[in-house]
Amino acid sequence: MTAGESADSNKAFSEAARHLQEGNLGKASEIASGVLAVLPGDADANYIYARCLIETGDLERALAHLEKAISTQSSFTEAHCAVGMLNQMIGRNDAALAAFTKTLELDPSHLQANMSLGLLYCNWGKFPQALALVEKVISTQQRSCRGSFCARGVPAWRR
Repeated sequence: MTAGESADSNKAFSEAARHLQEGNLGKASEIASGVLAVLPGDADANYIYARCLIETGDLERALAHLEKAISTQSSFTEAHCAVGMLNQMIGRNDAALAAFTKTLELDPSHLQANMSLGLLYCNWGKFPQALALVEKVISTQQRSCRGSFCARGVPAWRR
């Protein structure tokens, strides 16, 4: 990939992500598929396109694009987490467990992966493991708020 292609891809990804966040799936999908036509291995475009496919219910194709994103960029935490959530949605709980575990190896404080894994443990009746994850999330969130706008106006003795 040339520097120009990389810059164009990054710009397209930002635009597609914005459209996805705004709920404009058609435009996000159009941009992502345009990038994939030129750069089929682009991790970000595969991720955005997969998110669009999830929203429209095309889960198997979405999974294929997420796996392509991960094969291109193995440390793509959001793609690993999305694989976990997608597998959890379709009842592939062992695959979901593996994906959430990988996400947390890459980013132990990943909120969505911690919460989804906790829910999975609850569904399996593994309540101590679920409780440990909830406590971890609470602890992580408290630490991330210290010194930030979350702590403003809170007396020092309460932080």
